[in-house]
Amino acid sequence: MLKLVFFGDLRGPLAARALAAYLLRHGHGKMKGMDRVSRFMQDQFGASVGSFVTKSFGQHVMVLRGSTIAADYAPGKSDRLGHVLGYVSELLSDPFLARKDFDIEDFDREKRNLLRAIASQTDNKGQYANQQMVRAMFGDHPFGRPAFGLPEEVASLTPEGVAAELTQFVAESPLFIYAISPRKTSEIKKILKAKLTLKSRGEWVSKTLKSPPIRKRLQRVSERENLTQGRLAMGYRVEKYNRRNDAYGAVLADMLLGGVSSSKLFREVREKRSLAYSIGSGMDASNGVCAVSAGVDVTNVEEVVKIVRAQVRALAKGRFSDDDLQPVYATLRKHFSSLSDSPDSMINFHMGQMLGGRKDKTASSLFDRYTSVKKSKIANIMERMRLDTIFTLSPKEVAHEES
Repeated sequence: MLKLVFFGDLRGPLAARALAAYLLRHGHGKMKGMDRVSRFMQDQFGASVGSFVTKSFGQHVMVLRGSTIAADYAPGKSDRLGHVLGYVSELLSDPFLARKDFDIEDFDREKRNLLRAIASQTDNKGQYANQQMVRAMFGDHPFGRPAFGLPEEVASLTPEGVAAELTQFVAESPLFIYAISPRKTSEIKKILKAKLTLKSRGEWVSKTLKSPPIRKRLQRVSERENLTQGRLAMGYRVEKYNRRNDAYGAVLADMLLGGVSSSKLFREVREKRSLAYSIGSGMDASNGVCAVSAGVDVTNVEEVVKIVRAQVRALAKGRFSDDDLQPVYATLRKHFSSLSDSPDSMINFHMGQMLGGRKDKTASSLFDRYTSVKKSKIANIMERMRLDTIFTLSPKEVAHEES
């Protein structure tokens, strides 16, 4: 498996990059069209190349993912990795979408596909509520921008504009290449050097966008839709967050609060009081944002909010035991031990380490890092948690009174 990962600024044209990732499937100047690309991949014994964009660690990330059969298992032990790398190199240096003979109907079709993908995000109401909460929390700040851009941004895109952005993005953005193969590292580097015609980017320097100030007064936002179950999203921010010093403690604090099935919120809100159909939390360790998400009857929203705030205060006072931490460690242990089962997971692990500025090169050393975090550090993270935004998604027929 091979991954080429480009990192871009969240202040850039996100919609153009997202559409470019869709359009790359149409091939390059010497292999035009999805039919020809499909035949080529079949000739490589079922190889595949795909691309997508996402947000990760405060960066806009474009990933090209390729996979092919290992040479030892191919007929005649032929070099299929080299063929796939050659295709990827042509794809980036001469994408078909940048050619004048690229069919405008294909461009418009992929634009509609991207718009459908954006629209489909509203189908998952929990995901939609969290997304709207983050957008309300950060406003015009880049952290609030969705990875695919906004529908109106997509609608205004032109073939020339998308091609120009892709060309600049590929030429100037930091690039990391990850490969997992039974071959020796020296052999992989030799193939990369021979087949991948991309210029060196120099030394990687992590650039983290500065977060906007934490809101002094709690912000409440609500929407109504045709649905049977309400959604609640609460956005916390860790005051004076420092990723290098706080990330491990922040992850553990979040897991204690709502990140595992034995968490404080699950036990108090769902099991003990039956106030929510589902409840959990997630921490963005890149910027210290913790999102609490719950599926609730809107008549229970205020009670759930009170319990969440009470649990945060309790954890801030150190009201948790070593026994409370054991399920957290068990979840982390299971996660890290399963990384080697999937090439994708292994690559994502190393990419996360690099983006997060971490030096641990093995999952076991990273696990040890988590277990060495003191309880006082976890409590300190919770003590610095500030509730910034509450977003409520309610059924249209229910009149929910806000305080």
